[in-house]
Amino acid sequence: MNISTVLIIVMTVVAVLSLTLSSAVLLWVERRFAFPRPTFGYAVITVLVANIAGGLAGEMVRIVALPIPLVFDAIVSIGICTWLLKRRFPVSFLRATSAYLASISITIAIVVPLALMIRMFIVSPFVMSGDSMIPTYQNGAYLIVNEIPHNFLRGEVVVSREQDVSAPAFIIKRVIGLPGERIDIRGGVVSANGLSLNEPYSLGSTTPDSVTTLGPDEYFVLGDNRASSTDSRSFGPIRKSDIIGNLITSL
Repeated sequence: MNISTVLIIVMTVVAVLSLTLSSAVLLWVERRFAFPRPTFGYAVITVLVANIAGGLAGEMVRIVALPIPLVFDAIVSIGICTWLLKRRFPVSFLRATSAYLASISITIAIVVPLALMIRMFIVSPFVMSGDSMIPTYQNGAYLIVNEIPHNFLRGEVVVSREQDVSAPAFIIKRVIGLPGERIDIRGGVVSANGLSLNEPYSLGSTTPDSVTTLGPDEYFVLGDNRASSTDSRSFGPIRKSDIIGNLITSL
């Protein structure tokens, strides 16, 4: 199963969970507001239709280049939801709108702490700065990084903390050498423990010649754009403790 399939599955699960949570909260609010005979099924329809309509409205605003598309998104979502609630229940416009706004507020209060926990401990966004990973990742590419600790594999792209004061705050490089290996660079070819590596992702010749023996918790990392990368050839191996995580995907 490739990363694209995994991402589609994860995004689908997240979307279903989000719809379920929002619908459950709306149903709870409807009961608190004493709506007659509310059902979970109609709550799902209300949230789904309101979100789709709001998303389409926001996208249309972006297409015609009008400002603040999120405002139009929110206005359309609230309007559609209010209309659906009034259509289903004998309630006033103000009561229907208040119920929907209350459900949104409660949902946000639940989702934001969960999102912050995921952001802090599971995945993080990073932006590619510079040309060191060309042709794989361009300058400005938006990257999603997995922060769950594990032993990194050769070929993985990782985000690590800076190794010296001349480096950026974070470096984004590819793992070439694993702990305990002997990495040889000779004649533009990189070898690990005497075996030449196949590097279809690299651009240009790898210079200068060098030999590096890695410690038990050290990794040898290189940029894919070998002529324009500051990496382990200059600042040496990086420690596992300095690696924040490995790249999941780019957007």
